[in-house]
Amino acid sequence: MVFNRISRRKHGIQTDRKRRTLWGWVTREPRLERLEDRRLLAVITQPTSGTQTETVLDGDQYFDSGGAVGDYSNNETGVLTLDSQFPSTLTVDFTAFQTEAVNDVLTIYDGPDTTSPEIGTFDGSGSPGTIEASGNELTFKFDSNDSVVAAGWEAGVSVTPGDLELDGTTGDNVFELRIN
Repeated sequence: MVFNRISRRKHGIQTDRKRRTLWGWVTREPRLERLEDRRLLAVITQPTSGTQTETVLDGDQYFDSGGAVGDYSNNETGVLTLDSQFPSTLTVDFTAFQTEAVNDVLTIYDGPDTTSPEIGTFDGSGSPGTIEASGNELTFKFDSNDSVVAAGWEAGVSVTPGDLELDGTTGDNVFELRIN
């Protein structure tokens, strides 16, 4: 991803196609510093059916379909992919996990869909713990049966950007930034 060109005397903000702020940079002699992301944190819930992809940023929260306070539902078959949309390390840390043992199962895949390598299946109180993607996407498939529901799960999302490189000078102290 190539960032907008910025001057050492000005601030630069990189936005995605939806005009959400992804990263901001402020320049100072002789280094660049990351500004804090100013958007509100997202609360992402598992879909009850179908497939959905969500763009995530550091600090977002991921819950079962019942959200922060409710239980998930019977007969769920939803698939959710979390995508940081740029080279980074994507980590999901489960801080609470409770499903009906054996019958209500969360399967996690390392990639953009359910054909990606399977990380594991989790049910009952067997929390996934901390899951780190090998790339910038993780996929979660949740299947519940037609009886007994439980509290579900809560997880925090961490996105750590890849290394930055300066790609030459283009006059008047203007740099082009790239994330590796």
